[in-house]
Amino acid sequence: MNVITNRPFRVSENTDLAEGIFGLRLEPADGLPVFGFNPGQFVMLHLLQPDGSIWAKAAYSIASAPSESKSSIELAVKLKKDFTHRMHELKIGDEVRIQGPFGRFNFPEGTRPVVVLAGGIGITPFRSMIRNELNLGTGRKIGLVYSCKTAEAMPYLEEFRSLADSHPNFEAVLSLTGYAPEGWSGKIGRINPDTWSKLAANQDNPDYFACGSPEFVRDMAGLLEKTGVDVTLRLHKEMF
Repeated sequence: MNVITNRPFRVSENTDLAEGIFGLRLEPADGLPVFGFNPGQFVMLHLLQPDGSIWAKAAYSIASAPSESKSSIELAVKLKKDFTHRMHELKIGDEVRIQGPFGRFNFPEGTRPVVVLAGGIGITPFRSMIRNELNLGTGRKIGLVYSCKTAEAMPYLEEFRSLADSHPNFEAVLSLTGYAPEGWSGKIGRINPDTWSKLAANQDNPDYFACGSPEFVRDMAGLLEKTGVDVTLRLHKEMF
């Protein structure tokens, strides 16, 4: 794929997705189509000074699927330091620059089943991967294990519930490590082998994907290894 340096995009939506997490929808400002990308790839987003020069840049996974990103792309961002707070203050029509796409974090070719382990904002590349597979109707079996501290801090919660209800090849296990609201039907506590054992059994010798904080990814790798998974060959990981 061609890498386009500092291509102008404009903000078309800036929406709070969950507690401490917001989403940006960006449209090309140069009249050209959105670049092609693979699900799971990321871009470098450049914030600009008032004079149009680049202030700073940071990497963000594309949250939308290629199959639904012909005129715009979506990013999901966790509020942390000054850069993300400046992003959160962007208004409709404000311009940024996008460089990319980059990365090779995506499902393997074919239809081999996968189990996805996501912690917090680490769900972002998986949203792109999962939505793309379901949009294209590949038939790949996908199991998602998604952990956040609270339901309020879990972006795309209702979306994944809906996708699981409407796609028989997609199963989602949602887990909270902190406060669980009344009526919560998902898991409670940290992810452990029991959390994904049913998914793995249904998927028949799957590949595993893990994305989240370095601590989360290390924990998932350790748990998988203890259950006999060859993490060198079967675990694909990315840290945020």
